[in-house]
Amino acid sequence: MQVLIRPERIVPLFGSPPIHPSETESNVLEVQVRRDVFHGAVRHVDVAANAPGSPDPVTILKLETALRESFARVLIPSEAVQFLPAP
Repeated sequence: MQVLIRPERIVPLFGSPPIHPSETESNVLEVQVRRDVFHGAVRHVDVAANAPGSPDPVTILKLETALRESFARVLIPSEAVQFLPAP
């Protein structure tokens, strides 16, 4: 099984927690920005996500946003996650 996370649905979180109404411990990840590119009005950001309780980045997530502020956490809404059958 593969997991697809829609990049346009990942929400960058700014400021102190909690700041988003659907924010819970299970769907918020600490991240470090690895790549930040502006394409017109859209910002494409690659972030390294940490598993809760782990200091080591475990995966790279790609997100798209029009927001310009810096961030260190992201919210992944459950509706942004799709499970795909293995190829």
